[in-house]
Order: sequence, then C-alpha cells, then structure tokens
Amino acid sequence: VAETFKIGPCTAHKIVAEMCEATWLALKDEFISAPSQTKWETIATDFWRLWNFPNCIGAIDGKHVLVRAPAQSGSLYFNYKRTHSIVLLAVDGGVFQESSFGRALLQGQLDLPRPKALPGTETVSSCHSWRCCFPPECEPDATISRYFNQSNLTSAQRVYNYRHCRARRIIENAFGIMASRFRILGRPIESSVGKAVSIVQACVALHNYLISTDVASAGKARYITPNLADAESNLVTFGRPTRSVRTQAATATRNALRDFF
Repeated sequence: VAETFKIGPCTAHKIVAEMCEATWLALKDEFISAPSQTKWETIATDFWRLWNFPNCIGAIDGKHVLVRAPAQSGSLYFNYKRTHSIVLLAVDGGVFQESSFGRALLQGQLDLPRPKALPGTETVSSCHSWRCCFPPECEPDATISRYFNQSNLTSAQRVYNYRHCRARRIIENAFGIMASRFRILGRPIESSVGKAVSIVQACVALHNYLISTDVASAGKARYITPNLADAESNLVTFGRPTRSVRTQAATATRNALRDFF
C-alpha cells in the first residue's frame, strides 16, 4: 500500500488502522448486530425452504486467521497446525461458551422466537426448540445440533447427517467467499494481534454490507458473482476443539430430528 500510493510505511499503517476501525464502527450496528425475533423467523423459514432443515436459525463454524507470531506470546496464539492465529467465530465448547455470542445464545438472551413444533407436527417440546447447526466436534447445549459420528450408522442417522451437512455448508461457503474477495485473508497478517483483529472485523462488516447490496448490482459489479467458488486461503479449519459433554436434552433434540427426517 505504501509503495502504491508513494507514502511512508508508518503513514500507510496508520491510515489502514484508522480505516478499519472506522469501517467497523460505521457498519457493525446495522450489519453485525443480532437479528430481531422476526428476522430469526425469516432465517428459519429460509433454512427449511432451501436446505430442508426445520427450526434452524443459523450455522456456526470457526476458522483460524493466520497472523505473524506475536512477540513474547509463547503458545497463546499457537494452533494445532503449528502456526499462529486468531480465531474467527469460535466454536469449541470452551471458547464458544466464553464468547459474547455463545453466552447470549446459551443464556437465552438473543430474543429467539418461542418454541415451535416441527413442520407437520403438533408436538411442542424442548426437543423442538430453535437450533443452530454445529460441527461434529462439539455440542454445548440443546439449542445446538450435531452429527452422528459413530460407525455403522442406520439409514435414519445417515439421512440426518446429510440434512445437517447441507444446512451447515453455507457457513463454509461464506468463509470461502470472504477469503476470495479480501486478499489480506490469503496470507498471514503482518501486524500486531490488535490490528489483525481490527482488519478481520472490517472484512466481516464489509462482507455483510456488500452482500446486502448485491440485489441492486448486476454482472461483474456483484460481490458474489455466479462463478465465485471457495478457494484455499488464510482461513484454516478450526479443528481439534475442546470436547464438551453431551447433555440428554441435546441428544433428545438430535434424535427428534432424526425421527422427523
């Protein structure tokens, strides 16, 4: 950036940091804030219509964003792939429950719709509550659904896994699209951890904003073009999360969906 605009490196660093912070502050309330109850219901309707997964309000995953090894950080940012990273949308049982979103979800503070029966049924119980699709490694609460991951699955279990995979795949696509558009995510971020977080926040806010304007755009002007495909990037699969204890309510939720499918 400094060479392109013929300015000093320190000036370029300051401008980028200020731009990222300003972008986040300007867009986060409208494009990053938690949905209203009406919006949650719209999301659930789309999950059922497009992916055949009922009463689902979202898909959750996590990625490591590679950063330059921070000075005197020890193993704080060191991950299982032997690189240093910060986590974008943490998902493992320990980290997820300590995040602001995780606490709000698990403590019922996200203004979710009231429990609703599965389509075509009349039974309303805790097993039919609103849920998010989670990776197979963790399951911190009954509002989270996960895969059957043992061997010798029954036909009903395989169908459940297929539906779950289709619904959760959209978050993988979102990561891929963002990484292909924001090339800074295609390599380790050469900055302090604080600035790296600010850069990622700005990318996420701009990603959501640009998606919202796609309807008014055409052809190559669209943010998500028809031929856009996911690609390898600086976003590394989260992997090896802390395993959480499966609750009876969570198991009952998954089994109710298995029987429904």
